[in-house]
Amino acid sequence: MEAVLVLLIGVGVIGCVMAWLWFLVVAFRVNEGYGLGCMLIPIPVALIFLFEHWQKAKRPFLVQLAACVPLLLGVVIAPTNPSPEKVAAKAKPLILQEWKKRPGLGNATIQTISLTHKGGGVYSGFIEATLDGKTERLSLRVVVDRETIRWEIKPEAN
Repeated sequence: MEAVLVLLIGVGVIGCVMAWLWFLVVAFRVNEGYGLGCMLIPIPVALIFLFEHWQKAKRPFLVQLAACVPLLLGVVIAPTNPSPEKVAAKAKPLILQEWKKRPGLGNATIQTISLTHKGGGVYSGFIEATLDGKTERLSLRVVVDRETIRWEIKPEAN
């Protein structure tokens, strides 16, 4: 899925840049003032040029619009990763629920979960918890895949 998104966004960006350069070439061929104006203050000048010289400017303009389709599609369907705080809030009750099933951990409590987003759906950090009456700091790795949350807890290396 990520490769498809990268491809869509890449094709869109490359297409937009190429079509914009083509648009600039057309503008410079008509008049150097239009070319410079499109480069320096593109919003008003490029629009004026587009309307005044529609026959010459329409092909690069339409190609640029077409190139925006895969770009926008890639951006819209790209998954966004939840914040580390949201992942910690979702993981905490799940971890406690799992601990309650294990002998000796029924009274375990979690004081803090601190996570850092490592990229993709991977988060790592630590848990400060009370286990068997002792406060411990444990390493935590969480992987979020859509609505599924998996985690791995290890004693923190000293």
